[in-house]
Amino acid sequence: MIPEAFFEGHGPEDSDAVLLQMTPDEAAVWTSETGRLEFAAEISRAAASGTSRPDLGTHDVIALP
Repeated sequence: MIPEAFFEGHGPEDSDAVLLQMTPDEAAVWTSETGRLEFAAEISRAAASGTSRPDLGTHDVIALP
């Protein structure tokens, strides 16, 4: 079922499975007006050039409660 999708068919009883608990205090958020294909193309362009950063839209960091 659902656990097997994340544990490659071995389930949560697998001795290699590890559960991590994190309590983040902030999150980075990007808002983009482009579609998924344009977003992927921008990432690919930046990766191929090796020198430019991708234009991923508006970026902000928000505090979490």
